[in-house]
Amino acid sequence: MTRIRIWNYEEVAKNTRPNYMTVPDSAIRPGESEAEWLLRMLLRDLQALAAESRIQIAAHTNFVPVADELANSLEEHVRHAPLCVEQGLISQGD
Repeated sequence: MTRIRIWNYEEVAKNTRPNYMTVPDSAIRPGESEAEWLLRMLLRDLQALAAESRIQIAAHTNFVPVADELANSLEEHVRHAPLCVEQGLISQGD
Protein backbone atom coordinates (compact mmCIF):
# COMPACT_ATOMS: atom_id res chain seq x y z
CA MET A 1 0.00 0.00 0.00
CA THR A 2 1.26 3.48 -0.86
CA ARG A 3 2.54 5.61 2.02
CA ILE A 4 1.17 9.14 1.99
CA ARG A 5 3.02 11.91 3.80
CA ILE A 6 0.22 14.12 5.11
CA TRP A 7 2.26 17.27 5.68
CA ASN A 8 5.12 18.70 3.65
CA TYR A 9 6.85 20.18 6.67
CA GLU A 10 9.20 22.32 4.60
CA GLU A 11 6.26 23.93 2.79
CA VAL A 12 4.40 24.56 6.03
CA ALA A 13 7.50 26.00 7.72
CA LYS A 14 8.17 28.54 4.98
CA ASN A 15 4.55 29.77 4.88
CA THR A 16 4.54 33.42 5.88
CA ARG A 17 1.03 34.23 4.76
CA PRO A 18 -1.64 35.17 7.29
CA ASN A 19 -3.76 32.21 8.39
CA TYR A 20 -6.77 33.47 6.45
CA MET A 21 -4.87 32.89 3.20
CA THR A 22 -4.51 29.53 1.52
CA VAL A 23 -3.46 26.79 3.92
CA PRO A 24 0.03 25.66 2.94
CA ASP A 25 0.46 22.22 1.44
CA SER A 26 -3.19 21.82 0.56
CA ALA A 27 -2.79 21.81 -3.23
CA ILE A 28 -2.19 18.66 -5.23
CA ARG A 29 1.52 17.84 -5.16
CA PRO A 30 3.47 17.06 -8.34
CA GLY A 31 2.91 13.40 -9.21
CA GLU A 32 0.06 13.01 -6.71
CA SER A 33 -3.18 11.52 -8.03
CA GLU A 34 -6.53 13.06 -7.23
CA ALA A 35 -7.37 10.10 -4.98
CA GLU A 36 -4.06 10.46 -3.10
CA TRP A 37 -4.74 14.18 -2.61
CA LEU A 38 -8.29 13.52 -1.38
CA LEU A 39 -7.03 10.93 1.10
CA ARG A 40 -4.32 13.31 2.31
CA MET A 41 -6.93 16.04 2.85
CA LEU A 42 -9.17 13.58 4.73
CA LEU A 43 -6.29 12.59 7.00
CA ARG A 44 -5.46 16.27 7.53
CA ASP A 45 -9.08 16.91 8.53
CA LEU A 46 -9.01 14.05 11.03
CA GLN A 47 -5.80 15.40 12.56
CA ALA A 48 -7.37 18.85 12.81
CA LEU A 49 -10.42 17.44 14.58
CA ALA A 50 -8.16 15.60 17.04
CA ALA A 51 -6.15 18.73 17.83
CA GLU A 52 -6.63 20.77 20.97
CA SER A 53 -9.22 23.51 20.65
CA ARG A 54 -6.62 26.29 21.02
CA ILE A 55 -4.76 24.89 17.99
CA GLN A 56 -7.97 24.58 15.99
CA ILE A 57 -8.86 28.19 16.76
CA ALA A 58 -5.36 29.45 15.96
CA ALA A 59 -5.49 27.76 12.55
CA HIS A 60 -8.60 29.68 11.48
CA THR A 61 -9.47 33.29 11.01
CA ASN A 62 -11.87 35.04 13.37
CA PHE A 63 -14.33 35.31 10.49
CA VAL A 64 -14.91 31.56 10.28
CA PRO A 65 -16.84 29.45 12.81
CA VAL A 66 -14.14 26.84 13.49
CA ALA A 67 -16.46 23.94 14.31
CA ASP A 68 -18.46 24.52 11.13
CA GLU A 69 -15.33 24.77 8.99
CA LEU A 70 -13.87 21.55 10.42
CA ALA A 71 -17.14 19.67 9.96
CA ASN A 72 -17.69 20.95 6.41
CA SER A 73 -14.17 20.08 5.31
CA LEU A 74 -14.40 16.59 6.80
CA GLU A 75 -17.80 16.01 5.20
CA GLU A 76 -16.46 17.08 1.80
CA HIS A 77 -13.49 14.73 1.94
CA VAL A 78 -15.39 11.75 3.42
CA ARG A 79 -17.75 11.99 0.46
CA HIS A 80 -14.82 11.13 -1.81
CA ALA A 81 -13.58 8.17 0.25
CA PRO A 82 -15.04 5.62 -2.21
CA LEU A 83 -12.56 6.85 -4.83
CA CYS A 84 -9.73 6.13 -2.39
CA VAL A 85 -11.12 2.61 -1.91
CA GLU A 86 -11.37 2.09 -5.69
CA GLN A 87 -7.76 3.20 -6.11
CA GLY A 88 -6.60 0.78 -3.39
CA LEU A 89 -5.36 3.53 -1.07
CA ILE A 90 -7.63 2.42 1.77
CA SER A 91 -9.86 -0.57 2.36
CA GLN A 92 -13.52 -0.48 3.18
CA GLY A 93 -13.90 -1.59 6.79
CA ASP A 94 -16.61 -3.82 8.12
